[in-house]
Amino acid sequence: MLVPDQFTTYAVVSADLNKIEKEDRREYEGDYVEGWKYDPTLLSGDDGLVDPLSLYLALRESADPRIEEAREAMLERVLW
Repeated sequence: MLVPDQFTTYAVVSADLNKIEKEDRREYEGDYVEGWKYDPTLLSGDDGLVDPLSLYLALRESADPRIEEAREAMLERVLW
């Protein structure tokens, strides 16, 4: 429904974001590194992707109607 991003978004614990050296940041050129309040790997699967609930919450404040629709569709696919 949405065009895939041309960059990758990585999530790390906020405290670790400050520890990334400038040399390490070059590795992420063109990509986005996001600081989270909790360790995103705690809830991720073996594939290393963020869990659906965390993704939903990360996008909850977006006013873009396409993202709102994709968010709701994603939430409907989650088995509770």
